[in-house]
Amino acid sequence: MQEPSIPRPSREHPMTFKQSRAYHPRTFKISRASRPRAVKRARAYRQEQDSDNSDLPNTVILSCNLRLTVKRVLLVDSLEAVNEIKKTNRSFVETMKSVRQQTVPLFKQPHLLHTVICFIMMMSFFGVSYGLYMWLPEMFNTMSKFSELHPEESGSICVAYTKSGNATNNIIYDGFLSKLNETYSSGSSLSAGNHSTEECSSVVNPETFQNTLVVGGVSAVLFLLYGFIIDYIGKRNVLWLTLLGASGSGIALDFVSSSVAVVGFSCLVVSLLFTCISVLSAFIVDIFPTHLRGMAVSLSLMIGRIGIVAGSFVVGTLLEVNCFSTFFLLGGIPLAQPNGGIYIRQVTLCALKARNKGGGKVLGISIF
Repeated sequence: MQEPSIPRPSREHPMTFKQSRAYHPRTFKISRASRPRAVKRARAYRQEQDSDNSDLPNTVILSCNLRLTVKRVLLVDSLEAVNEIKKTNRSFVETMKSVRQQTVPLFKQPHLLHTVICFIMMMSFFGVSYGLYMWLPEMFNTMSKFSELHPEESGSICVAYTKSGNATNNIIYDGFLSKLNETYSSGSSLSAGNHSTEECSSVVNPETFQNTLVVGGVSAVLFLLYGFIIDYIGKRNVLWLTLLGASGSGIALDFVSSSVAVVGFSCLVVSLLFTCISVLSAFIVDIFPTHLRGMAVSLSLMIGRIGIVAGSFVVGTLLEVNCFSTFFLLGGIPLAQPNGGIYIRQVTLCALKARNKGGGKVLGISIF
């Protein structure tokens, strides 16, 4: 069947050359301004086709002058069917291939440096915040024990932990060793009747759980507050100020002696680092391209969960071995993160447009 007669573009014709191309039903370069009339013309052309294809819906391809080559056209119903088939018949091997295609580019140039720095920062934030948060009930309970045993004294967390926590454990351990040496020297057997046992105290002060609830409430309030101020201050400034506040609060925990001050600085350290995790996730979305940012955020959060396990062990071990260095470490790790983040760059929209237009080298701005 012959196509409908379409006037050729010419100077005498009232349509401009660009409009005449847009009106042609076979073209894929339909301008935005003339799109409605082009759709109407294409539908009219479709209705004049052979009756064998009359059951097919009218299909118009709109590419907004992107000059892309159309290789295959799928109707809406067919596209939904293909997606359903992909979902049902997708094997484990194909899933692993898809994961590999999204993961491997993150560890190649030019994303390798950004990936490593983001992973280190996320692991540090999770390790310090959740590592300290895991041991806060123990620390609060130790402070309450110290205040009950020594009401006339005042001391920091480490002083209270040494006198009421580690001191008791050391007395029991030393007593057991002395009894064991006496048993071996006398040649008698070690039995339950030959030595006295110390009872383990399992009393927990109710204020411990109240203080933990306060930490969670302060974190929720900070999340809401940051949602309002981050657009005015900027993500970079928010992250810098948050890390400085968390570092100062962590170091201050080693010197304050009041229980109220301990709760306050603990709230600041944990809640500020919680917000740093969200801000860093927003930076990761801006740093990596669209087809990699989902995997980048997922892997960074997975590495952060590994940091939780490591941070819990490190904080617990340091509290037993050398309590005074614990809070210097917890305050120093966040303070060192901005120095590593200097090397991360964010490709701006203007630079991306310059690259698409052949403007040369893509520029970048520092986000930390």
